[in-house]
Amino acid sequence: MKKYFKLVSLCMAILMIAAFALAGCGSTPSTEPSDLPDTSGTPSESTPGSSDPVAEKVTLQWWQFWSVGDEENSIKSIAIDAYEAANPHVKIEATQLGWGDGFARIQTAIGAGVAPDCLELGSTWVGAFADVGALTDLTPYLTPEVKNKYINWNLGETLDGKIVAFPWAVGTRALAVNYDLVRQAGYDPANFPKDWNGLIDLAKAIKEKCGVDGFLICAGHPTGDYQTWGDFLYSAGGAYIETQVQDDGSTKLIGGVTSDAAKKALDFYDAIKPYSMVDTQANAALAFQANRLGMVIMDNGFTAGMITDGSAVNDWGYEIIPACPDTGKTLAFNGAEVLTIPMQSKNKDEAFKYLAYLADAATSTEICRQCSWSILPSISSLDTIPELANPAADDIAGQKVQRFIEIAKKGYTFAPPINKRIEDIGMRISTMIQEIYLNGVPRDEAVEACQKDIANLLGMM
Repeated sequence: MKKYFKLVSLCMAILMIAAFALAGCGSTPSTEPSDLPDTSGTPSESTPGSSDPVAEKVTLQWWQFWSVGDEENSIKSIAIDAYEAANPHVKIEATQLGWGDGFARIQTAIGAGVAPDCLELGSTWVGAFADVGALTDLTPYLTPEVKNKYINWNLGETLDGKIVAFPWAVGTRALAVNYDLVRQAGYDPANFPKDWNGLIDLAKAIKEKCGVDGFLICAGHPTGDYQTWGDFLYSAGGAYIETQVQDDGSTKLIGGVTSDAAKKALDFYDAIKPYSMVDTQANAALAFQANRLGMVIMDNGFTAGMITDGSAVNDWGYEIIPACPDTGKTLAFNGAEVLTIPMQSKNKDEAFKYLAYLADAATSTEICRQCSWSILPSISSLDTIPELANPAADDIAGQKVQRFIEIAKKGYTFAPPINKRIEDIGMRISTMIQEIYLNGVPRDEAVEACQKDIANLLGMM
């Protein structure tokens, strides 16, 4: 894997800037999502299944977040050159976006009627654009054969059953564990704790016997905080947004941060806090590498940093996040990159063919391989990729990614709801976490204020 290490910095930058992994991909919108125009009118002349006897020259605009120039770390040869060679009637014009301003640029383009033909989105952005009809319903293109090849279709499924996003690359979460510290604390890594209570006991033992923090409570990042706390909220049976239709037809916000599940997730944080570092994932990564932190929830991009940045830890690995003792469930945030076709595209059929090529097992696997498996292809055959099914002895990245494959294949993940305000709601929950665990705001006060603000964001006051 040495030839891929020069690519790691690019991939890590993409993942870290995108709110802790891919995942949760997205940044703070510069304007409200509701300001997007309604573009759900008549579909383009191109319809699924149409074809011409002689293929006409087509130029597809593809907006995405990867390097596609001529530099060494570019995916141009895989994502563009190979496709154009096999489809000489198609020209791909790629535009590289940044996670910092990408949302605003897409928003502006849609408002001006100049959206691209193919568009990569972070999974948490889908709701904002789907809500105003800016994304094409891909359902007519999706035969059972196509759907069976991929996982994580729920990342692009709207409440009315439409699929507006094609799963492409995913980055779920696992518990990175310093096994050296686990042993020093008197525990056997082979008998790792299975639930939250055991996790608290282990964090306490690491703190008391090793003199370092046992666990990370993620606080201080606008997206990382709500995503990490969400692992415990969803495992306890809760959700970021829970609503109920009333007798008069109105919708009321129930549960959410005031649910029994949210109480259990906060109780867990309260119980483990005395033995924990309370900080951002970025600072926690440095502490883990320096042998000063026992356990931290990370995505699979963390492996690349451990390999390239150096580490004082001799023996470490990943564990499935221990389950909620009341539900027996463990669920981890599933951040992802998805592929979409804006409604404004004039070449929907050709756009879908290209989208399907990018998501194809061979293409997506090669792209993820270049990133030393910092992200994984969203394919059903994930566990049959040769390097991952039988990683070489010196392939550290291939060995460490096994836990993430297990989590993805077993479905131990959750996706945030497709809602135009999910980014704002998530960041409001992050503020709640920061208020409680960094600023000393009384828990009940912070929770009540957060619930009111979420209801206001959803227009359910």
